[in-house]
Amino acid sequence: MTIRPTLNVLKHLTPANHHLLNLSCSREHTGLVNKIQAKLLSSQPQELPNVQDTWLSKKMMNTRLRLGLCPRPHPYYRLRGLTLFQGVEAVDWKQYFKVFQMKDTFHSWFLVIELHMWMLNVRGARENKEGDLLKKYSLEYMWETALKRAKKLESYAPSAISKGFDDLHDELVAAFLLYDYGLLTSDVELAGALWFRFFKENCDDPEKIELLLKHVRKQVQTSILFTSLTSVLQLQLLEDMPKEEFVDRANVRWLPLSEKL
Repeated sequence: MTIRPTLNVLKHLTPANHHLLNLSCSREHTGLVNKIQAKLLSSQPQELPNVQDTWLSKKMMNTRLRLGLCPRPHPYYRLRGLTLFQGVEAVDWKQYFKVFQMKDTFHSWFLVIELHMWMLNVRGARENKEGDLLKKYSLEYMWETALKRAKKLESYAPSAISKGFDDLHDELVAAFLLYDYGLLTSDVELAGALWFRFFKENCDDPEKIELLLKHVRKQVQTSILFTSLTSVLQLQLLEDMPKEEFVDRANVRWLPLSEKL
């Protein structure tokens, strides 16, 4: 199986300080969905006076969209990016804390989210420009959510949060590159990247490193998805997941973390 690297993540990551300055972006997800859907509706072609022509134009537009003959509006990908991140956010990060004996801190939460965002980017790299847009918008929502959580930490001043997010952005870029290299080379390199970044060089139990390594390999190769036609749970290679499931439905589900090898 050929896995495409995500080294172009450097030009698609949204800088953390952009979100720190644009505080109006931090809103509830439900409000964001409503606004995006409203933009999607307003971006549709204007209806013609003739009812028959209106129906025909809509059918033609839908056909062109399905065949990929015309570009979709950016709000379409923004909404899909939000859906993809919501799937990442729903991951049981407390299970990671328990299994790997991580401290219950903001940084530990971010490490779990960061790892899943990287796996999401691995799949998104296959979709060229559409994948780039999905990565961009899902990362934007990640930073917005992280900023919300950081603001709840009363022990940190706004200036400290700003500096911390600048450092966190640089760390995420480096982590993505490390994980990419490990995924493209060998389990030894990937285990080293996980030990260096996820475990912060503070894990003397090789079984825990192996457990996380196998989980990552399995997740990258396997995605749980629900087909809209059959409503039956299926397993499918993440790299072989149809474009319709990833781009059009943003239908990724994450595997639970096992406590044993």
